[in-house]
Amino acid sequence: MAIELELNQPPPPTCDTREALNRVRTWLNCYCVDGSHAIQFGKLPMLRLDDYLARNSRDWYRTSPLNTAFDVHLCAYVQLIIHMAKWREYIKPDEPREQDEVSALFALLPVYRFLHVG
Repeated sequence: MAIELELNQPPPPTCDTREALNRVRTWLNCYCVDGSHAIQFGKLPMLRLDDYLARNSRDWYRTSPLNTAFDVHLCAYVQLIIHMAKWREYIKPDEPREQDEVSALFALLPVYRFLHVG
């Protein structure tokens, strides 16, 4: 539904500032929910990793005085989802790995568990 409403696209210029912020905020929340569920259940996300708004959201919380205090957390969560998706892509189980790479990946597991269990 969010894609049909084109929330995954930059807001049209006809939107007022508050509506534009709410459109982006809603899309970023959809992106985080999809990514989080994919990580927690060991599935692939339905939304693409190279999503335009997600890739460009690092400093989105600074774009307007109307942004809320929670927007900084949303931007950080989007970045975590992107990093986890890249990490997951890197550790594909069907690809052979060198022993040093496997050891390095297992060293990251406590961080992964902390982010998604704690």
